[in-house]
Amino acid sequence: MNIQQLVVSVKMPSLTHPLTHWRQQHHVTQEELSQLTGLSQQEISLIERWRRIPRGEALERFLRHTSLPTDALVRPHQFLAANPQFLRRTH
Repeated sequence: MNIQQLVVSVKMPSLTHPLTHWRQQHHVTQEELSQLTGLSQQEISLIERWRRIPRGEALERFLRHTSLPTDALVRPHQFLAANPQFLRRTH
């Protein structure tokens, strides 16, 4: 099983994804995050557009490199609902 197979397809609303917010706050491009995590830039784009949810090794790589809470990546809509201040926060 490869990393691309460790991502689940989903479709979510037009909120800013926590991963997008993290990247913007840390001045990291999708390509740079791709190099850090070993996932393709396209996969990162799909996650940020709410069309994929990382899991397995892909999730572990995001957690290791971003320090985002698991829920921010696996249950982003619920995470944002429970943490509305997250998108207002600057680092």
